This record gives sequence, C-alpha cells and structure tokens, in this order.
Amino acid sequence: MIQQNELITFLVGIGVAFFIFINRRRIKQIPGSTWLFLSYSALFAGWTFTVLEGFAMGKIFNLLEHACYLAGSITAAFWCWIVFVVSETER
Repeated sequence: MIQQNELITFLVGIGVAFFIFINRRRIKQIPGSTWLFLSYSALFAGWTFTVLEGFAMGKIFNLLEHACYLAGSITAAFWCWIVFVVSETER
C-alpha cells in the first residue's frame, strides 16, 4: 500500500529533478556540484524505491530505499566537508 506522503514526496522530487536538469549549467558552478548531484540522485532513488515497495517485492525495495538514504546522506556530508572545510583551508 502506497502512502500519500510518499507519493507526494516522489512527485515533488520529479519536479526538483526537472529543475536541476533545466538549470544544470548554473548548478555546475556550485563547488563540488558533482557530489551534490550524487546526493540528490541517491535520495531520489530512495523516494522511487519507497513508492515501488508498495507494488511488489516490498522487503527488497525497502532495503534499497534505506541504502539509498544512507548513500545520499554520506555524499551530502562529504559535499559539506568539501565546501566548508577543504575550501576554507585553500583560502
């Protein structure tokens, strides 16, 4: 069974992915943008898996969902470290 908040999060995520695609040149100007993009991609994959688990293979998609959330969190933390720690030492 799909919960409404999970579906709404997924739909908003599609909108943000579209926004990122449209503004990709400007987003590439952000320091460490590759890590930021990887973080969002992992989170978006997690949102996709949480919707898919309502249809089939619930346990597998649930495991993949949480693995993606972990990967997204780690890459976001790494991006923060690159931007706020490494770039400060280079100044």
